[in-house]
Amino acid sequence: MHPDSIGAPATVYRFDSDPGHKGPDEISGPFVLMCFFVYVLYSEAFDKFYVGQTNDIENRLARHNSGSVQATQPYRPWVLKWYVEKDSRAEAMKLEKKLKNLSKQKLIAFIQKYS
Repeated sequence: MHPDSIGAPATVYRFDSDPGHKGPDEISGPFVLMCFFVYVLYSEAFDKFYVGQTNDIENRLARHNSGSVQATQPYRPWVLKWYVEKDSRAEAMKLEKKLKNLSKQKLIAFIQKYS
């Protein structure tokens, strides 16, 4: 399974700052370009994987390692083994669900293939 098989890969668009630009990519007003991440953490001490999704991967990893996430608190410390960026939370949630349903061996193979 390729990480982008669940919808298109995330894309960052460049918006022309030239006020005379009249292309289809022109926008006006404030905007937020939101992206989401699907990630796989690993606890070496317990030989355990954790799959999740977030819109702030650095903060989320810090929360896992601080013990503020009940599901991962007993297995600290965690290291980030793999992640991918998605355009929407819906896409991220679909991939997260697929990865959570993989066996440990298949998840390891997935990480090795797409790292």
